[in-house]
Amino acid sequence: MHPIDMSFWNQPAVFECNPAVYARIDIMCVYLYFGRQERKFRADRIPFDFARVKKVQVGAVGLAKYAMNMVLTSHQGLLDKDTPPEQAAAQIDTLAEPALRFAFRCHQFAGGFDEEANRLFMQLRSLLSL
Repeated sequence: MHPIDMSFWNQPAVFECNPAVYARIDIMCVYLYFGRQERKFRADRIPFDFARVKKVQVGAVGLAKYAMNMVLTSHQGLLDKDTPPEQAAAQIDTLAEPALRFAFRCHQFAGGFDEEANRLFMQLRSLLSL
């Protein structure tokens, strides 16, 4: 038996490629996964629709945007009133922290935020760091 040279397995693969190609490959993998799962459910006669899952994910992002926007508008309202800064900061902290937690959970469930939700999340996060 001759020994087989396996040294090429230890060398890292280097691909010169546009990052958009990797994103497209990821999207294709998700669609393939959904297709496999859908076929498996259909074979087992389990009624399931991934379009509804996507709608729920989009709805979760919408709820997160609503919660973050609500806290940001209440922050503006506190600034417009002549509230003492210490009291305003305490009220914002009690509102912003649960909103951020909820938004993060929605982000995890939905698989990410859209551009507007990212902007709102960063604005809300900057309120807590002040």
